[in-house]
Amino acid sequence: LNESICGLLERKNQGANIPPLGYLPAGTVNDFATSLEIPKELEPAAQTVLEGMPFCCDIGKFGDSYFTYVAAFGAFTSVSYETPQQSKNLLGRPAYLLEGLRQLPTIHPYHMQVECDGVITEGDFIFGMVSNSKSVGGFSYPHFQEISMEDGKFELLLIRQPESLAQLQSAINALLRREDPQQLIVSAKASHFRFLSQDEAPWTLDGEFGGIPTEVEITNLRQAVRVIVPRSTEQPSQTKP
Repeated sequence: LNESICGLLERKNQGANIPPLGYLPAGTVNDFATSLEIPKELEPAAQTVLEGMPFCCDIGKFGDSYFTYVAAFGAFTSVSYETPQQSKNLLGRPAYLLEGLRQLPTIHPYHMQVECDGVITEGDFIFGMVSNSKSVGGFSYPHFQEISMEDGKFELLLIRQPESLAQLQSAINALLRREDPQQLIVSAKASHFRFLSQDEAPWTLDGEFGGIPTEVEITNLRQAVRVIVPRSTEQPSQTKP
């Protein structure tokens, strides 16, 4: 999916008219399909490609690369591409949970300055993401259902380094209850972000390794790509941008 989106945008940058994207979700979790209500069974998904309608979807520009629904750094972000394919085939989503548990002892903070539409936040963060999705890793954050995937805005979520294991456990419990652990969470909604890190921070783009930049800009490309969705999907804009 990520490579197809990148290819379409490269063609668009060259002045070509690009076709709508038909998506057959065959991954382990399929957050993008969930957000757009695309069926996860292949036959209904193929039928959607034939009979659905185009939805103009925002896409993220990450430096010179692109992402479809999430760019993230920090704790557990490497799980999607470091989990062995054999484990994913055998266990499905629980394979990610097992890999996440294995990585717990290696979690460490990144000192970052984050600029969000001109507003600067600085601190030590164990996790951060810019997303355009109603779920990430199969997990629905409290406000994800209010998200529009075509409004020209992304959602920022940063988790500060906890002061103790008890505070970390409290934050995890709040997230599992789909509540905001406000003492550790920084959240915002914007169209442009700039991240400055003291150290190289590994990023993931749509679940794939995205490099280890110390400085990166993320921009929302509003309604940059048309994706075929079911006609029953309630989305306000269906016109070509």
